[in-house]
Amino acid sequence: MIYIFIILGINLPSIVNKGNKFYKKGDFRNALKNYNEAELISPNNPVIKFNKGNALYKSGKLDSVEQFFRNLTHVKNKNLRERAYYNLGNTLFKKGNIKGAIDAYINALRLNSKDYRAKHNLELALKMPKQKKNQKNNKDKNKKQNKNNKNKNNKNKNQNLENKSLEQKLQALKEDQKKLLQNQMKKGRGGKNARDW
Repeated sequence: MIYIFIILGINLPSIVNKGNKFYKKGDFRNALKNYNEAELISPNNPVIKFNKGNALYKSGKLDSVEQFFRNLTHVKNKNLRERAYYNLGNTLFKKGNIKGAIDAYINALRLNSKDYRAKHNLELALKMPKQKKNQKNNKDKNKKQNKNNKNKNNKNKNQNLENKSLEQKLQALKEDQKKLLQNQMKKGRGGKNARDW
């Protein structure tokens, strides 16, 4: 099939290479255009699909990318299959599917135990649930502490209000007692209602 396109003046490797050049420059939109064109010529070519998946990943189209890499985990080429698992792991990790990412990295390492990038990313992914759990525990602990502080503040406010109220009542009683004593003193000076205490 490739030979037919070469006769017609279409050179598949040059289209892919052009896409690769755009990819290296960070121009993923033009890289995708070239990979799409190459895919029309050779629709079952796993290398073109892999390159297209990488360009989609770099463009941030994670939903499309996930399926690309899942499909490539079934190709015959062991090296390409390992790289597809690795990229699938990165995609799932970026989407927040840590468990799926861990599984993908493990599959990549089964195919190539020397892939240091897959080992590194697997270690990061394995730490993520613990970090999220620790963050959740810290949040819960902070919430509980804040709630306790609020309760203490409320108790202190209530205590202060009670103390203020008691002080006001005590002051009022002192005033009443003072008035009562003054009244008794007045009555004691001039009259029959004076009492001996």
